[in-house]
Amino acid sequence: MEELHPYDRMVVYCQQAPDLFIRNASSLLSSPESPTALTGLSKDIYDTANGHKQNAADLFTKLNFWKSFSNYCGAKMKAYGFFMAGSTLNGFALKTSDVDLVILTRSKVKHKHNKRKMGVELSWIINIFKSNPSVSQAQMRKMGDKPYIYFKELINGYDVDVTMNLMDSILNSHLLFRYTQVDWRVKPLGIIIKLFAKNQNLFGTFEHSFNSYHMMLMLIHYLQYGAKPAVVPCLHKSAQKMFSRSEKVFDIDFFKPMNIQFTSNNRQTLEELLLGFFDYYNKFNFDMTVMSIRLGAAYPKNQWMTMVDKKIFHSYRSPILKLEEPFEQKNAARKVSDEKSFNKTRAAFKKAHQKLIERRDIKCIFSKFI
Repeated sequence: MEELHPYDRMVVYCQQAPDLFIRNASSLLSSPESPTALTGLSKDIYDTANGHKQNAADLFTKLNFWKSFSNYCGAKMKAYGFFMAGSTLNGFALKTSDVDLVILTRSKVKHKHNKRKMGVELSWIINIFKSNPSVSQAQMRKMGDKPYIYFKELINGYDVDVTMNLMDSILNSHLLFRYTQVDWRVKPLGIIIKLFAKNQNLFGTFEHSFNSYHMMLMLIHYLQYGAKPAVVPCLHKSAQKMFSRSEKVFDIDFFKPMNIQFTSNNRQTLEELLLGFFDYYNKFNFDMTVMSIRLGAAYPKNQWMTMVDKKIFHSYRSPILKLEEPFEQKNAARKVSDEKSFNKTRAAFKKAHQKLIERRDIKCIFSKFI
């Protein structure tokens, strides 16, 4: 039998992927169990995270939406594949989290240097989306220089963002998911930090704002490098083959055993780590330091600029937050330029640390500070 061309194989895989994820949904929801009984603020953190995280019903509903939407559009867009990304798959989804989809197609090559043709193609795709009775308000938006499609899904009320050929979004979803599988403390900390940020209105609604992806990268960096000893390893080093950059979606396996040789010697509680997270970034020199979870370290900006590829040098030169994209290696926060918003974030971190020390009650960081 003749082997399929990689693009055709990609389309076939995307058609089959929703069923694959539905069959393995329990693996997406699972995470290591706490080895000991929890007490005090640590128990409060754990229980609150469990009460707000995406549950089985939430996940199945989103996966079935992916399947039905992909089937509907696939019948009209036979050379295109639809893949889910973002918090639904990365382990840090809240019950209220939105849905992210990535369209994969040959046009990454075809339209690489022709934004007009890409715009025409996206307009055609929007019209197909609008023909779906469960879609409302379909429109083109921009994040930096990258256009994407937004729509409201009417049956479940999801806000849906659809990007085009953004493979790094899928790679990053897989990477973050794998970090939640390394240590039982990663997921509850991530859920609590997202809840805190949402309640404090720290995530902006426009491209120059801080977002939840930045926050989760900061958490992983802290658990790799800020916490002593490290809570999690650098997976780019511990499982190098699994996390090499791939342009083929069928090479990304969410369900393959990771089998890394790592045991954390860190015995800190959730309480200690959450306080440590806020304290680490209260003291962090954002102007002069670059964070890299790909390398598992932080680097002085001047040293980093001698290490980075000249093609992406500019992305680290002036932004407020210097946070390496784990696969693309550009600054993931290169568009974060709203200094007022970022200063609000830093002030909220400081206030959260103070309030948790005073009250030892997780609810105290959810009431608005500013």
